[in-house]
Amino acid sequence: MKAECQISIIVPVFNVQEYLSDCLDSLLTQDLAKTDYEIICINDGSQDASQAILEEYAKKHENLCVISQEHTGVSAARNAGLEAARGEYVAFVDADDYIKPCVLGYFAHLMQTQKPDVLQIRNEHVPQKSHYIDCKAPDLLSCRAYTLDQAELMFSTCCGIIVRKSLIDAQHLRFVLQLTYGEDTVFAFSVWQAAERVLLLDQPTYCYRARRGSAVHRYGKADMSARIADLLFRARLYDDYLQKIDACSQRYQIAYQYQKIWSLEILNALLLADASISDTLEEMERCHMPFPKVYPIKKVFEIKLSVKERIALIKNAVLIGSRPIYLFWVYLFRIFPIYRWGYRLARLIFV
Repeated sequence: MKAECQISIIVPVFNVQEYLSDCLDSLLTQDLAKTDYEIICINDGSQDASQAILEEYAKKHENLCVISQEHTGVSAARNAGLEAARGEYVAFVDADDYIKPCVLGYFAHLMQTQKPDVLQIRNEHVPQKSHYIDCKAPDLLSCRAYTLDQAELMFSTCCGIIVRKSLIDAQHLRFVLQLTYGEDTVFAFSVWQAAERVLLLDQPTYCYRARRGSAVHRYGKADMSARIADLLFRARLYDDYLQKIDACSQRYQIAYQYQKIWSLEILNALLLADASISDTLEEMERCHMPFPKVYPIKKVFEIKLSVKERIALIKNAVLIGSRPIYLFWVYLFRIFPIYRWGYRLARLIFV
């Protein structure tokens, strides 16, 4: 089917009334004709004023359409957006984030002149209370060809890539409905395996707002258990991929490095979860996930770090310095919940 515009921007929306106008304003005040891009907002059963905000914007902007559905999760919302997308390329923006001014025109220029399968964009972390109106346009945008042996695309989220729609359709790529954590990374990984021509943008253009209460900042037992299940799903995906490629290749080394990163994430989550300790560790072994090596405390104080980074490395050194040390702490947390409550409180304060 022939594309009807250059870019389809998919925005899943769920209870984000405080941030939604910022996001939509950033998308609608760009340097690209409204006929050249569409914004598809999927209201995933919001219970706040998000639907009313979407309807008000849709009345004023003919390139913004609203799809409403019962609350079935962000993966289902993005999949609904993919079904509706009519653009030659597809981009994803979360409704509590925003993009910088005057960037879509450059993206469209790259797509017309260089025809990449994927445009890899960079994000910039912004404060929770930041606003698009205070955001300045980048002085000069540039990009470079991107070798698929590099790591950034492989560990990107879907909001970090703009993908040719024909590639998504040819590979039948969709978001995995069973995942609640890391579904965007799994999608990006699938894109990474299929892409041939990739461009990497040098400057950050996507503003990521890390806010408390989002999925990656919840530390309850059920949340941590769900995170472990999703991380193990991702680990199995990567392990299957590792078995198929040359162990001496750069791609293999990159993928294996991320298995190490997720091993550390799983062990940290297991300290707060109610998931089975033995089953989790056995599944990690089946996925060939190595027990992570962490910085010793002495070395943590020898390198230049921010306060938050130093705290994270000290925590890892104390709790995950070795397998026996880790097992001591994880069983201690299960036997005496007060230690787990204290650790959860510390994460809420310092992370």
